[in-house]
Order: sequence, then structure tokens, then C-alpha cells
Amino acid sequence: GKNPWSFRFFGRLHWDFIGDQENDPTAMIRDVWDNYDGAAQVQLYEFFAKVDNLGKQGNSLTLGRQFIDDGIWMQFDGARYDWIIDPSQGLDLSIFGGVPVLLWTEDAWSDGNWSVGLVGHWKPGKQTRLRLEYYHISQYFAGINDGLSDPSEATTEIPATRLNDDFLGLSVWHDFNAATHVYGRFTLLEGDPNELELRARWRSKDGKWLVVADWYNLFTRLTNVTNDLTPYVPMMGVYEPFGKLGGRATYRPSDRWVLQGGLAYRALFDEIDEGTFNREYTYYYFTVSVLDLADQHMDITANAIGYAASGGSDVATITGDVAWRFDEKWRASIGIDYQLYKYDYLQNAEREDVYTYYLRVRWKATRTQEASLLFSIDDDRYTEWISLFLYWTWRF
Repeated sequence: GKNPWSFRFFGRLHWDFIGDQENDPTAMIRDVWDNYDGAAQVQLYEFFAKVDNLGKQGNSLTLGRQFIDDGIWMQFDGARYDWIIDPSQGLDLSIFGGVPVLLWTEDAWSDGNWSVGLVGHWKPGKQTRLRLEYYHISQYFAGINDGLSDPSEATTEIPATRLNDDFLGLSVWHDFNAATHVYGRFTLLEGDPNELELRARWRSKDGKWLVVADWYNLFTRLTNVTNDLTPYVPMMGVYEPFGKLGGRATYRPSDRWVLQGGLAYRALFDEIDEGTFNREYTYYYFTVSVLDLADQHMDITANAIGYAASGGSDVATITGDVAWRFDEKWRASIGIDYQLYKYDYLQNAEREDVYTYYLRVRWKATRTQEASLLFSIDDDRYTEWISLFLYWTWRF
């Protein structure tokens, strides 16, 4: 109705039944939750109040913990004002500021982190849209392996410092017609060219073909920057300039058959920069799906994925899956996949030549609740590992 106020809460409670394993040297670290002291942990994703219909154009003000996902993705505690300047031209501006939220650390406020930014949209024509974004982010970085008693023990050391990053981006969408669309995005980091992304998409009139081609370019050496711009550099090291060209296609000759395939090539601008996480490679995949067999009860899917990386590092995966819908409540699927390389997170182990056989059963108990069971056997040349997972999902 006329009430302009609204409120939103979105959070998560994670409870580990095994409890605190921090002091048990034999315990397996299955995921990031095992790194906490207690068994129960709370994550607060959104908690804000919003007032709409401000001014003649219906502007809005949001206060509290919230997301920004225009251009870059950011979660922050603060304020955001959405200003509708000219609805007829799609001209609007979002101005925001606050403290960036780092979900896996407790020091976001005490470290004095802050950010401000704005995102503007404009539609100069029926077929063209523009987006301009600016972010300034200030974040304290505690360093990696900083302060060790014996510096020679540190394989990679990044000293503690305060990071201050200015990020500027421009994105363009254009529709040539109902079938052909293009997208482009160019960014600056600290005033230097950072990224260029181009994408073209075409869909046939009969809807049977969908073809996408894309290009990505990293212009300059990407070193340690704030988490909202990239959280990976502290873990994986410096990213050297590279280009990536790829394409994919989907063909549906009928409602029952779906064929998909794709190919991509990644190349460094200077081969001498190649490292563990900076590789040149060719990637490819192909998928065949046959749907609604046996009176629309059964689906069959086969999939092949491969990486051919420089240095002779090849990885291949082949999977097959058969799914059966008994009725509206019960579904089951059985399948097999082969992986040349697989990381087993339950045992913190790397495996080669792994065959996985699995059975998954789902039961929709009510409109909002669903139970599922996953039974799998991993078999490589040395060991056989059996696992059973039980899930209960409640949507409300």
C-alpha cells in the first residue's frame, strides 16, 4: 500500500554436530567451517531497512547490511541512495558507502575498512544500454607469512599494508535485432587499463541454435588488491596479463534432444610468466541430453570435459547420468563418471584415474520441504572410498 518502509533479514546458522575439532590433530578439515572454534556459527548476509517513494520520481534509501552487484559484487554495512533521474531514458544513479563486509574474518570494522561508490545507468536508445561504475575501497591487509621468526620458512611473503583501490568501469549492451546481441566492458584500476571483456550472442529464429563467442583480456599485472576486486591474489600469487578466446553452441533439433559444445583457449602475453596458477591451456566440453523418454519419466545425459595445458598437464572427465521421475514427489538418478584427476575434499587427498558410481534419490515431502540421499563409490587404482550423504531442505 502507501507504507514506504520495508525490512529484510537473510542469515544462516551452521551447526557442526561433531563440534570443535581445533585441538584434534587427526581431525579432517572438510571445509572452512572446521576452522572455527565452536560448533555453531552464524553468518549475517542481509539486514536492512528500506524506505521507498522518496521525491517525485520514487527514489529510495537503504540502511544496513546489503549487497551491491552492479559491475563488481560487494557486501557492506552502510547506506545506499537510489536516485531516479529520468525514467524515460532509463537514467538513474545509485550512491553508496560504508564498511565492506568480509564474511570469513571478524576484523572488518576494527581494521578501519571503508568504501564509497556510485553506479549509473542510461538507455540512450531502445537497443542500447550503458552502465558506469566507480568504487573506492580502503582495506587493511594483514599480510601473508608476515612476522615469521624465520623468514626463510616463508614460501611467499606479502607484508601487512593498507590497500586503497580506485576502480572505474564502463559496460555497454546493444541489440542489433531480436536474434543478435553484443556486450562489452572496459575497466580501469588505479587509472591503468585493467580488463576488457567482449561477448556476442546469436539465437536462430526457430530457437534451435544458440551461439555465444567471447573474449577476455587482462591488460596489466594484477597484484595484491582489495578483496572485493579479487580475493584470489593472496592465495594464488600474481596474475600476469593474458587473453582468453572462447565460444559455445547449443543445438536443439527437437524438444527431446539437446546438444551442447564449447571451446576456449587461454594464452599469456609472455610465456615466461607461466606459473602454477598462470597457465596456458585449451578447454573443451561436449554434452548430449535426451529428455522425456519412457512417457516423459526418464532423462539421459552424457558429458565430456577436457583441459590440455602447457607442460603436458592434461585433465579429462567423462560422465553419464540417467534420471527417473516416478511421480511428482519421487525422483532418482544413477550415474558414473571418470576423472583423470580428482581432489577428494573429505580426505584432503589428490587422486588420479578415478571412477565414481553414484545413486541419488530425492523426495519432495511438501511444497517447501525436500529430502535427498546421495550414495557414491570412488574407485581409483589404489583405494575404494564409499560415502553417504543425507540432506533435508526447507524453503520458507
